[in-house]
Amino acid sequence: YVEKEIKFIKRELKSNIKKIDDKITKIKLNEAINSIGKICNIGDSKTVKDGAIVQLMRYYELIKELQKHG
Repeated sequence: YVEKEIKFIKRELKSNIKKIDDKITKIKLNEAINSIGKICNIGDSKTVKDGAIVQLMRYYELIKELQKHG
């Protein structure tokens, strides 16, 4: 499930990056897109750590803010 959500988050961030005019914000979003797999690392484990869930929630908040202001 988490892997599916990571793909969703990447897709949403990529679609919102086109709406951003600020160059620095675009760079930061690209960094976030590229690092989401590392930050929310679940590997081959069947269990998901609390830290990964917290990071996913932060990404959802970022998407919400981008949609609100974009």
